[in-house]
Amino acid sequence: MEITTEYAKKAQKEAEWAYNKAMEKFYYSMLEVVFLRIKTHLSTEGLKKVVKIDKKRANNENLGVEFSQKT
Repeated sequence: MEITTEYAKKAQKEAEWAYNKAMEKFYYSMLEVVFLRIKTHLSTEGLKKVVKIDKKRANNENLGVEFSQKT
């Protein structure tokens, strides 16, 4: 199979898109790991505050998105 310049550019764009999606997924996974690790070190009062925030985020998708973007 002969690879044309047009085919190569298309393949590169597809690979870049897939790479960006994989990196985004990786970042969210790492963020979750960090949050969970932090929770393991919280005091009872700190954990109560985090659980309260988590409930707010679960009930309000916009708040969850905004929180994730800020983080």
